[in-house]
This record gives sequence, structure tokens and C-alpha cells, in this order.
Amino acid sequence: NKEYTFDYKMLAECLGISLNTTTQKSKYAEAIAKLNSSNTESYNIYEKYIKHVNIDDMKNDDDFLNFVIIFRNLTKSSWGKKKSKKYKLKVTVESTGGSVFNTNAIMAGDLEFGIVESSRQNQAWNGTMEWAKKGPQKNLRSICSFHPESVTIVAGDDTGIKTFRDLKGKHVNIGNPGSGQRGEAIELFDQAGINWKKDIKAEGMKAVESAQMLQDGRIDAFFYTVGRPNGSIKEATAGNRKVHFVPIPDDIIMPLIKKHPYFAKAFIPTKFYPFASNKKDVPTLAVKATFCTSINVPENVVY
Repeated sequence: NKEYTFDYKMLAECLGISLNTTTQKSKYAEAIAKLNSSNTESYNIYEKYIKHVNIDDMKNDDDFLNFVIIFRNLTKSSWGKKKSKKYKLKVTVESTGGSVFNTNAIMAGDLEFGIVESSRQNQAWNGTMEWAKKGPQKNLRSICSFHPESVTIVAGDDTGIKTFRDLKGKHVNIGNPGSGQRGEAIELFDQAGINWKKDIKAEGMKAVESAQMLQDGRIDAFFYTVGRPNGSIKEATAGNRKVHFVPIPDDIIMPLIKKHPYFAKAFIPTKFYPFASNKKDVPTLAVKATFCTSINVPENVVY
């Protein structure tokens, strides 16, 4: 699977792991095995299948990375079966349209759990934005929060976009309806005094499509509220078209933080994206990825 291979290469790069020699490959494989050997079933799989593989026979990094992926999938599969049997629960994972979809699906009983940006969770609870007509969603519950997700604006160097207000008059993908980044983009435009329906040419495509659109010259910039590091952002910054992150100034950030408790000041670390034109970390704001459920889901299932 090309996507998984890319993710593992990115992971190796971010960890500073070089896969150019068989010795380094062996050390990496051993480290992964040790990481997973805390689970008995994982260790058994390692002993039975992985220990006897001769990594030196692998011709290139792709062979090695595919081996890593197979091991990880074996581990996840066995772990999942073990937990499913223990708790008598069958868990499946779905790819959805984003926070609004997840919230509505949880409220309708179509999903028991979903990942929701803290901004959307707050809006649903209070009955604002997409939930203004439906009213407060008081059956929504938060289990925990995961990583911070920062608002990331990527623009072509050739567009003249140097700061947030330069987006006015430009062709910008703000995200598909129901996505977190679309909500954050609209709030930022409102705070900056920019009418997103009239003052920009807004696209409503999914964030994963933005990198190619930017590189092809079909848009000037895009929004993506996401954790670090991210494969799509890395793809956007590594193409032939030179691009950069657009900073959001304090006069836009601070009023939003005062107004909304789900926002926090943040920055985009450029070390994860060495091909971006920015030389310093870029100021922005962030929300958190929260794991949500409904009051109607039994506590024994939740915990």
C-alpha cells in the first residue's frame, strides 16, 4: 500500500533513522520488535515469523519497509482479536467526512465513537454554527483529548500571499463541508473582516486533495487543521512549485482565543517540512482532537 509505505518513510525520517545500510535496517527491525514484545501475542508472532527473516537479503528500502508493515499489521490483527474476545466487542474503523459528520452520526446512533475537533465539540454542545437550528447537543460526551491540531495555511510563493489578510481575492480551498478546517477558516476570515463567500474564491474540496491542487496551480492556497507531522502537508511542500506557510497575526489570533475556549496559540514547526520556504516556525492557532461518544453508549463499552 503506497500510503503506508510513505508514512513509514516519513516516520523514519522524522526519527532521524537512516535505512541505507543493512545494519541500520536490522537495528530498526529489532527496535520495532522490542516495542511490540510487551504484548505476549506480538512477541509470539515475532518469534514465529519475523525472527527468521534475513533482512540482509532485502534488495532495497521498499522491501524492508513492506516487511515492517506486514509485521505491524500482524501485530495489530492479533491484538485486536485478543481484545475483541476479552471484552466481547467488535470494533470497526470508518473514514468519514470530518468532525461535523462524526458528531451528527454519534448523536443519531450511527456511530458509537468518533474523533471530533474541540472547536466542533464546543459548537455542538452549545448549539452554534452547524447546530444552530438543531440546538445544543447535550447528549454528546468527551472521553479524552489526543494531540493538538494546528490551523495550517499553505500558499504558493508566486501568489503574493505573505500574511493572512493577503488571502483576500485569492483562490483558496477552505475544506469540505463538515470538516474542522472549514469551520476554523470561516472563523478566521470573520475575525479578519474578510467575507469568505464574496472576498475569496473558495473551494470545498477534502484536505487530502489540496496538495496536488496547489502543486498543479489550480488553487493559490489551502487550509488544513491537522497534527504534526502530516503526509499531505509534506507532499504539498516537496513539489516543484515552491510553497510556504502563511502566518496568522496576533491581532486575529488573540481575540479568537479570548472569545472561544477551544482555541490555543500554537506554531508550525518547520523542521518537519524542510522544503517549505519558511526559515522560522510559523505562528498559528490550534484545537485538540477529542474522542467523543454519546450518553446513550453504555459505560462498560466506553471504559
